[in-house]
Amino acid sequence: EQDGDTLYYAGQRVDGNAIIKKKYKGTYYTMAEQKQFAGTYISGERNNLLPHNAWMGLRVETDTLKNGEVAIRLYMQQDGGEWEKILETIDDGVRFGKTPPITNAGLVGIRTDFMDISFDAFHVAAL
Repeated sequence: EQDGDTLYYAGQRVDGNAIIKKKYKGTYYTMAEQKQFAGTYISGERNNLLPHNAWMGLRVETDTLKNGEVAIRLYMQQDGGEWEKILETIDDGVRFGKTPPITNAGLVGIRTDFMDISFDAFHVAAL
C-alpha cells in the first residue's frame, strides 16, 4: 500500500547529490545517489551547491515491469536545455531492506526542505 510511510521519492539535494529513495513502512532506503553539482557541502551551514537564479527541471518516471519489479528514473533539465537521465534504479524486492516493490497507485507531490523556490509547472501523467 502506498501512503505517507510507503513511497518512492527522487530529487536534487542542496549538497549537490541527486537521489532516489524508498520509504517502506517508515524506514528509508537509499536506492541510488550521484553527485551532480561540484563543491563541498558542510551540514548545518548555510551553503547550497545548487545553481542560484536558474531554472532546473526534474522529471521522475516509475514503471512497474512485467516481472513485478519497479524501475525508477530521475531526469534533469538545466536552463531549458535537453533532458538528461541522471539516475536509474530497479526495486526488485530483495535489495533495499528486502521490502516488496511499491506497485499500488497513490498520491504524488512536491517537497522542498529549507529553501524558498518557485515552481513553473507541475504535471502528472500515465505513460
